[in-house]
Amino acid sequence: MERTQQKQDRRVRKTEQAIYEAFESLLSEKKYSEITVKELTERADITRKTFYLHYGSLDDVLYEFLSGRIDKIWTEIWGLNEGSREDFLFRLDTENYVKLFSGLRESLGRGNIKLSRLMEDDITRQTVYQILMERQKEMWDVYQERYGIDPEVAKLYAAFVSYGFNAMFMRWYTSPDPLPVEEFAQMMMDIASRLRNLPETWGKNA
Repeated sequence: MERTQQKQDRRVRKTEQAIYEAFESLLSEKKYSEITVKELTERADITRKTFYLHYGSLDDVLYEFLSGRIDKIWTEIWGLNEGSREDFLFRLDTENYVKLFSGLRESLGRGNIKLSRLMEDDITRQTVYQILMERQKEMWDVYQERYGIDPEVAKLYAAFVSYGFNAMFMRWYTSPDPLPVEEFAQMMMDIASRLRNLPETWGKNA
């Protein structure tokens, strides 16, 4: 019974890997909105029925693909530093911000698919922001515990920080004529220094 389950698990992993590789291959050639299930199944050498046994839609494949890529990037960058991500952002100096953004830019540019190109597609861009916002949850508890503020205040502050930093970075990263990384790092450093004590003030006014 156990061996049968192991074989089934291997088949599932093999099929999902084939779908993933076919999807990545298609994304390197065209926008997500131009990809069809028919194209994907043909390239993965599977049937439509098999595809729908694993995924409900192409959007599910896109979400899994982008989520995995974003998590890998975050692990590579943030995993080298102690403390939470929000701590890290607030205690960096300008030199370390330069290292951070240079590292992110390098990580995002690896492989056949550049994130800047993916962000040109409306559906892909919305999915990226959806994933980034979902990652806020880990920040809410940190703010609430540290500052003893109302949970809703913590959520608002986490949203403010996440949207701001993510949006600014993606705008800079995808710009055809971006600021030098040193100037951008200094700008982010200035913003972070002003945000550092905001939760305490917001908590008192809540």
